[in-house]
Amino acid sequence: MSSPEIYLDPSYSQILSVARDMREWDAAEIYPMLRSKTPEDLAAMSLAATITGIVRTDHPIICFGFNEAGPKFYNAFMFATDEYRDGILTLTRFARREMIPFLFEELGANRIEARSMLGHTSAQAWMRTLGAIDECEIIDRGENRETYIVFSITRTAYERGLTSKK
Repeated sequence: MSSPEIYLDPSYSQILSVARDMREWDAAEIYPMLRSKTPEDLAAMSLAATITGIVRTDHPIICFGFNEAGPKFYNAFMFATDEYRDGILTLTRFARREMIPFLFEELGANRIEARSMLGHTSAQAWMRTLGAIDECEIIDRGENRETYIVFSITRTAYERGLTSKK
């Protein structure tokens, strides 16, 4: 296995590779919130985001990105294959040292937000590692009335140093 590397502006086929082989919890979390529930449509939506990247070893294992949902407001997303552990440390370092500072300092973001389905503990632990805080629960979201937790990193928290750049 080669060392994990970050690639920004990946191809549709690279994203599709991750979407087709995404871990079970990610699919359970993402698809209830989408009208179209195919890997092809998820890959197309991911490719259309403001910023999209992948982590790859010998092949793509994680897709991540940020979509500008409103003025200075970005929704974050990430989905991965069962091999995500091989690249999550690389992505964590990149997000903390480069991506989050870029969003606040270069793009002028005031807020980065992500939602995670109740029970997807590995995703929630990772968001907390990035400095995100749990803000609230959204009940009856998604076609099966799932409960999601809203996580955010705000400009205020970033400026106060409450999010690490290490």
